[in-house]
Amino acid sequence: MLDPKSECIDQLRQTTGDDPLLLTVAPERSEAISAISHAVSLGIKVSLGHTNAPRKRLIQALKAGATAFTHLGNGCPKQLARDDNILWRMFETPGFTVSLIPDAIHVSPALFRLAHKLIGAGSIYYVTDAMSAAGAPPGRYKLARLELEVGDDQIVRLPGSPNFAGSALEPIDGIFRAAEMLNCSWREVWPNFSEIPARLMNFEHGMKVGGPADFCRLAVAPPNQLESLKVYFGGEPNTVT
Repeated sequence: MLDPKSECIDQLRQTTGDDPLLLTVAPERSEAISAISHAVSLGIKVSLGHTNAPRKRLIQALKAGATAFTHLGNGCPKQLARDDNILWRMFETPGFTVSLIPDAIHVSPALFRLAHKLIGAGSIYYVTDAMSAAGAPPGRYKLARLELEVGDDQIVRLPGSPNFAGSALEPIDGIFRAAEMLNCSWREVWPNFSEIPARLMNFEHGMKVGGPADFCRLAVAPPNQLESLKVYFGGEPNTVT
């Protein structure tokens, strides 16, 4: 992680060319607000995260062009003051599209439901926070120079440490867990893992005449038991499960 300096953002843009980018910035860091404006001018989407910024700074970042917030409830102090913390500040600062990790562990079911009530489901998208062992069984896996451990709960930790280091959650599993936490059909939360993040990144989505036939076909047994999943790209099936 680096302080968000304009020269670093220039290098990132030069390296990635015209690829769409979503950059997470802690807005309280030095030069962060000017860096957010610079990133947005280069066509980079900016999300706030790994932060304990005061509300004034959140508003400054919003005015500078930040449009999202990265996995609310995570990447923040483990011990939060009851009278003033990053959760309360975000809940009263409209204008962001906020991501949540829907595994019922990174964010408790109660907080997950409260976020939907206070932020609104239409401004929430889901993210797995998955690393390279996503979907893998419990065990130890390499991530660059690190050895990380996937637990039975699909949470990734440094071996011997209680601190989270990511997730092995699969998106489809996140859909069903979100539906269970919200006591609704999986169909109701599907847009939070598809249309809403696509809209955030200005990606084409939905099906239309002459457009690509990209879609998923699911077989689900009640209440939310996945039997099969096929993903179609350009009308051609690719079996995933």
